[in-house]
Amino acid sequence: MEYFVEHFASSMGKLIDTIPDGTMRAIVSHPWPGNVRELQNYLARGVILSKGGIFSLDPPQERQAPLSENSNPTLEDKIRKEILAACQRANWNIAVREVPPRGSD
Repeated sequence: MEYFVEHFASSMGKLIDTIPDGTMRAIVSHPWPGNVRELQNYLARGVILSKGGIFSLDPPQERQAPLSENSNPTLEDKIRKEILAACQRANWNIAVREVPPRGSD
């Protein structure tokens, strides 16, 4: 999250050096059902509205999932849910790890 806030602030010519603990907890605990783009949009909006170097935006609101999503999820829905859960467990700190080529033991 801090990366995105810094990225958006830099692109907008702003300096955001503080994300209050309560705001950070609310952001991390939110399920972000849309995807990472939803998180990015929320953070960009927060940077736009922030003043004085402090990220300030109302915590994200919980939304009710559509009933059809719960009644009979597809394999794609299940995979998406697992990926989002893994991202949340990692606090959205996602690093790319280089995998050595096969046979290079």
